Amino acid sequence: MKKLLPLVLSLILVFTLCACSQRVYELPWDHFCYSASDGHPIILEPSEKNYIIKLLNEGDWYNDIAKCYTDVKFAAKSQSLGYCIEDGVFNDFTLHKSLKLSEQDRLTINGYLGF
Repeated sequence: MKKLLPLVLSLILVFTLCACSQRVYELPWDHFCYSASDGHPIILEPSEKNYIIKLLNEGDWYNDIAKCYTDVKFAAKSQSLGYCIEDGVFNDFTLHKSLKLSEQDRLTINGYLGF
């Protein structure tokens, strides 16, 4: 019994650390943001990119794609995302889910994108 308790506590610690460090969205090596209409890259500052990645990783995602027009495309490291400017919604086409932003976050992101 004395050996079992440290083993169980060690496993709990390992699983907790793995869960906390897991990031779904990461910046790609090249361009991150494109116009959906013509594919032209949209240049963002590193702080703006990090803000978007933080929203994507910390947001409450829904298990379905929202029905809205994709104005901007994002290329995370392993995912393809679309962003609807009017609705403030990110659609993850790779994982088939969507994220609705708060009004403040929508205005911030739209400002970054020049809309």
